[in-house]
Amino acid sequence: AVTGLFGPVSNLLNAVNVLFFSGAQVLCGRYLGKHMSERTNSVFTLDMEAIVLVSFLLTGFCVLVPGPVTSLLGASPALAGDLAAYIRGYAAGLPFFCMGTQLTAFLQLEQQEKRSYAAILVMFASNVLLNWLFIGVLKMGLFGLGLATSAANFLFFLIQALHYFSGKSAIRLVPRKVIVSDLKDILLNGFPGAASQACIFLRGILLNRIIAASVGQHGLEAFSAVNSFGCIYWAVPAGVTSAVMVLGSVYAGEEDRAGLYTLMKSFLRYGLTLVIFVSLALSASCVPLTRIFFRDPASPVYPMALHGFLLFPFSSILSAFTVGFSNYYHCLGQEKIVRTISF
Repeated sequence: AVTGLFGPVSNLLNAVNVLFFSGAQVLCGRYLGKHMSERTNSVFTLDMEAIVLVSFLLTGFCVLVPGPVTSLLGASPALAGDLAAYIRGYAAGLPFFCMGTQLTAFLQLEQQEKRSYAAILVMFASNVLLNWLFIGVLKMGLFGLGLATSAANFLFFLIQALHYFSGKSAIRLVPRKVIVSDLKDILLNGFPGAASQACIFLRGILLNRIIAASVGQHGLEAFSAVNSFGCIYWAVPAGVTSAVMVLGSVYAGEEDRAGLYTLMKSFLRYGLTLVIFVSLALSASCVPLTRIFFRDPASPVYPMALHGFLLFPFSSILSAFTVGFSNYYHCLGQEKIVRTISF
């Protein structure tokens, strides 16, 4: 129930990350397409400086005053203390998560995806191991659950950052050569995607309150179980739509109309077909997925979770289609269309 209540915070973090990395990614793709390396470095530096500042402010707020956050998320008095403990543990690694997410986007531009894959694998394995250590051995409770995620996020950031510390990266930090006016373009380019995530954040808060009021803690538990597989549902659509963003921004910078046409044709023909196949497979697996969390079919939470696992995967098909075209128009600079889609 606590991790379910915390879900909207993850959406808020996604909004912050998307605001900066999608805007910076589009700009860097355009500048790389025009062989403007100094301008690319400026955008990269500005993006990292801004995300560090914002993420540390968010961390300070969550650590020092978690009470208002628990109230905003709709926690009952019985769950407020546990949620506050989880938030404190999670917030310690929040800056590393945000910085690591930015680096993943830039490593794509440098064709260093294998390093990002390694970072994600280490993050996953370390999180599982530390959950066992902090909760099972050291009995740190929900604070330990959040702290395990923080430590895993630090490793996620470190593995990717080593590429930039090595001096072998094509994109570099240039604090003394920053063009501050690029920040406005980063925010303008990133706003449509961030607005969409912000809407999901607000929707999550409303859903928490509606579920808690109508079906109580069992509803929150079912909702949390289904949402915990959100990354699985979104994995393929995220990869497909990210390819549209990365390649589309380069083709737009090179003014390559044929490249853009081929990209979107491939997205519709192959990308969406793959998304549909994965969605059908996940929906067909609704019973075993439900039994990971809830074993007793007679319990009131079981049918709620079962219907969630049955129906939710199909939302990724519509989402992939919408985000793919939103990213395409984003690369073309059609911001009015993008804002309309996001809204």
